[in-house]
Amino acid sequence: MPERFDLFIRIAPKDRIRLGIAMACLARWKSDPLVRMRVLVPSEIKLAEPWTFRDYLDLSWEACIPFENFHFGTRQYADEHTETEPYLMVDDDEMPLGANWVEHAVNLWQLYNANRKYVMMVGRSALRAEDVTQHHERLRTSGLEVEEMPYWWGCPYMSYRGAVPYGEFKGPADKQDPIVSDWAIKNNKKQALCMGLYYNHFGLSFSQVQPALYGRF
Repeated sequence: MPERFDLFIRIAPKDRIRLGIAMACLARWKSDPLVRMRVLVPSEIKLAEPWTFRDYLDLSWEACIPFENFHFGTRQYADEHTETEPYLMVDDDEMPLGANWVEHAVNLWQLYNANRKYVMMVGRSALRAEDVTQHHERLRTSGLEVEEMPYWWGCPYMSYRGAVPYGEFKGPADKQDPIVSDWAIKNNKKQALCMGLYYNHFGLSFSQVQPALYGRF
């Protein structure tokens, strides 16, 4: 088992509130001794200039991905360049809850996915509006640590190299999860929900993939 696990984080703030959220989430993920931070930014980056990471967090970006396909391009980059199993993919508005989040996540992977039963294992949103267990009886009454997802979910997730052919996918950012879901259903692929692996989604209502919300602050 590696000493640290690759954690790819997608940074793309389009206004100052999203920049503040990104900086806080970056700092929290970087504080975890089990991760190797790998920062991905859009090639058209403006607010989040590299000096922001370097001066405040001792971080610089690893790769620039064209914004027009940032949602799939970042996933493809992580899938092709990871050096660990599992690797983690997170967005810049997701804050892990609990001091040992990554350790817990990796333990769940090793316990429930050593045979790659799932192509992806995802965290659980602490926001009731996003908590998938509120909408499915099986999940709502479950006492298990890991449950198969009834539909597809996005970041934060754990996966392994070659699990999903992201380079084949096309479509807008706000349709990325349904597009992956269609592929998964067609190919009989499964995703798991880690029931106790909570995170805060600070970017809800300040989405990067809804242009009407750009530049509000």
